[in-house]
Order: sequence, then C-alpha cells, then structure tokens
Amino acid sequence: DVAMKGAVFSDLCKIEMEDGNLSFHETTGNIKVEMKDGDVSVHKAVFSSTCKIEKQDGNIAFSDITGNFKIEMKDGHVAVCNATFDGTSKVEKHDGNLSFKDINGNVVVEMHDGNALVDCARTKAKPFHVKVEVDEGAIELNCPPDLSAQVKVKVREGEIETNLPLEIRKKEEGQEMEGTVGS
Repeated sequence: DVAMKGAVFSDLCKIEMEDGNLSFHETTGNIKVEMKDGDVSVHKAVFSSTCKIEKQDGNIAFSDITGNFKIEMKDGHVAVCNATFDGTSKVEKHDGNLSFKDINGNVVVEMHDGNALVDCARTKAKPFHVKVEVDEGAIELNCPPDLSAQVKVKVREGEIETNLPLEIRKKEEGQEMEGTVGS
C-alpha cells in the first residue's frame, strides 16, 4: 500500500503498481496511476492537469477535489463527492456502479454494466455538460432547479430517473434524454 499526504508535484507523479491500495490526501499537482488491482482514494486534491487513472479491478473514491480526471477501468465502483471540474472529467468503465455527488463542471460517463447516480451541485457557475451512457443498468440524474447545462443521458437496458424538466424517450432498446436546461 502507498499513502501520500501533503504532497506537491511540480512535474508528473507517475505511479505503477500491480496490486495494493493507493491514497492521496491534501495533494496538489499532476498525477498518473497505472495499476492492476486495488483501491485508489484521493481526498482534498487540486490537479494542475488531468489526473489519469488506468486500472483493472478495485474501487476509486475522490472527495473534495478541484481539477479534471480521466478514469479507465474494468471492474469496480467509482465514487466522486464534492468536485469542481475546470474542463471535462471522464469515466470509462465496464462493470460496477458510479456515484457523483455535488459535482460542478463537465462530466462524461461511459459504462457497460452498473448503475450511475449523478447529483449536480447547487451553483451559479457557468453552464456545463453532462453526458452519461450506460449499456445495462439504471441512471439517476438529480440537479438543482437553477442548473444551466446541456444534458445527454442514454441507457440501452434499464431506466432513467431525473428531476429535470426534460422528456425521457423510450427507444426500441432502452431510454434516452437530451436537451438544454437553464440559460
């Protein structure tokens, strides 16, 4: 296991691990992680460029972060809480659930099997984009009434639940919802 607290990286911090857990706490900089199995935890971090995590199995948890990330993984759960993205953050995964709570900024999620929960933060910040695609599972999208965003949500086998005033269209395979809310 590897734990870093209070680290500041002026250059790329690249970590390659076969197995084990990895945690960053109160970290600033540019991070790239490549690992096979294990969990990744990031708490109170500011990314100077896109944080990249590539892994096979295990869970990922981000909380209280600023900056962007790109996650590519096969199996496991992803949980992101209280995050502000200055660009676009992206998750590509095969199996497992995803939970984004209190997010502010552009997000793209592509999943094969699992449920996705996306809760947007209450903010007066600039409009942003939310795109979530799930092959097999459910999507729940909760947003504040004053949200300004472009939204595209699609599920092939499953259902969409949302509080947005957008129509959920039933398709031959699944459901989809797309449109602009707010200004």
